[in-house]
Amino acid sequence: MDKAQKTYIRLVSIMVLLCLDFICLLCFLGGGLFQDILNLISLNSDKLIEAEKNLYNMQYYLAFNMIYRFVFSFAILAVFIAFTAVLFRLSKAGRIAIIANLSSIATAVVVIVARLLEGNKSVHRKITNLFLGINGDDFVTMQALPKLLVVPIIIIILSLLCLAMVKSSKIEKIRLYNKANALSGTSIYMVAMYGYVGIDVLRNNLSYMIMNKKDLACMNSLNYLRTFYIDNNKILSLPISYILILIIGLGIITDKFLKKKIAGIISVLIPTLISIVIIVINIINKPVILGNVTTDLNICDMVDFAYFAFLANFLITCLYINLMLVYIISVRGNKTQMLILITINIILNLIGQIIAKNFSGIAIHFIMWSVADIISTIIVLILMINIHKYRKRKRREARESKD
Repeated sequence: MDKAQKTYIRLVSIMVLLCLDFICLLCFLGGGLFQDILNLISLNSDKLIEAEKNLYNMQYYLAFNMIYRFVFSFAILAVFIAFTAVLFRLSKAGRIAIIANLSSIATAVVVIVARLLEGNKSVHRKITNLFLGINGDDFVTMQALPKLLVVPIIIIILSLLCLAMVKSSKIEKIRLYNKANALSGTSIYMVAMYGYVGIDVLRNNLSYMIMNKKDLACMNSLNYLRTFYIDNNKILSLPISYILILIIGLGIITDKFLKKKIAGIISVLIPTLISIVIIVINIINKPVILGNVTTDLNICDMVDFAYFAFLANFLITCLYINLMLVYIISVRGNKTQMLILITINIILNLIGQIIAKNFSGIAIHFIMWSVADIISTIIVLILMINIHKYRKRKRREARESKD
């Protein structure tokens, strides 16, 4: 077996290990691992005994949910992009594979630590005190996570094997993975991850913090909106990393097999149509809280208006992140411009949230999300048009110089 055959086998092994890692993360852990437990507590599920539905368990799983969602999104995005980078020979595939495996290990470690500390009342008390400043009496802990930590251990083993394969394959030195004009896996990952951090972490959390500081009616409306409309909805509660995976996968596949212009159109059209279908389905199947949760008509109206504003923003946000990734993948745009644009989006949103704080209701906050996303979408479209005109002019000048 010559050197080329050995390298090929190692590269195939990297893809197989990344694929297995992705399946374990997506199918056996999932982004809603801790959120599902929180839903059992907050929705008064009959699957739990009453003693387990206490504030200490709620805060414990809430704290780990914040950490887990963050590292899980890093991992699931990196593993997916690393697999496609190795498969389609994108530049910096080895570097993104290393990030992917380290992120997977971190995700597995969070689950293991959460499981080991699950019955520790002292940790529950410290977390509740940190979040709410409450030191309480005795309570009953839950055993909601799987007792056997088989999946996290398998993920760690797969990741360590993959890291060894990446090192032995010397993928960073292979010429096919280092073309000067090749699409970079790290460029896609940087834009996707900063988009996730900007939209799903900073923007959402800052907005919810501002909304929580409004009057009691707004606080209750936000709680009902998130609990009964969003967090309990299998589609709307999906981590934004899943949406990014769909868009990135579609973008890379169409870019590989179709002309750039057609690839860009399809990569925008299909996710947009899917978003519209999701919105229509959720409007038709809108939950009813009047009589089921509260009889306060004012709160019901606030929740209804906010729900429609949230769905409208869902479409606009999907279009915005879609265009950003199309700009990077199909248009071969500048990733620095996209990172600056995401920063501008966060700043615009923060300004919008401060303005919205002076108005009644919570729908205005989601409208401000939409305003920030529409401005960002327009900027991406302008950048696309400008780069298209620039390249068209360069081609014309090249033809004229030949003549």
